[in-house]
Amino acid sequence: MSRLLDNGTSDPSFVSAYGPLDSSSGLVSKILVQPDGAIIAAGSFEQVGTNTGISGLVRLLDTNVLRVASSETAARTAAWPVPAHDELHLQLEAKARPQHVSLIDALGKVVHSQAITQPELTVSTAALAAGVYMLRVQYAEGMVTRRIAVQ
Repeated sequence: MSRLLDNGTSDPSFVSAYGPLDSSSGLVSKILVQPDGAIIAAGSFEQVGTNTGISGLVRLLDTNVLRVASSETAARTAAWPVPAHDELHLQLEAKARPQHVSLIDALGKVVHSQAITQPELTVSTAALAAGVYMLRVQYAEGMVTRRIAVQ
């Protein structure tokens, strides 16, 4: 992980082990995972890669933030409607042997998890707070992840 300076070079003073931290009143108020795997975090932090306080916006780079399959199975994993209101319908690739489905909130907490017994199923989203979730489908050959919005 590295931090870039205004001129585009890496900042040698950046220490990725530091943060963002919340030692007292600091907090991360918003998190966004960009398509390239970078994490954008907004809020009031005591530390982000240095031992000095900052507030605002930080972009954290890590090659292993989010593993998203790009195989044909991913293209045949359908979820609708998006945004979901009370139900999310899933149509999964039966030949790839789907095994398990999970919904994960923005903080990484699993809010729904179930074994898959058939390639078409409906997941209730009525009890979920409005927001963005990750749909994670475990197939015999690997995992497929999709972003899902709930209203």
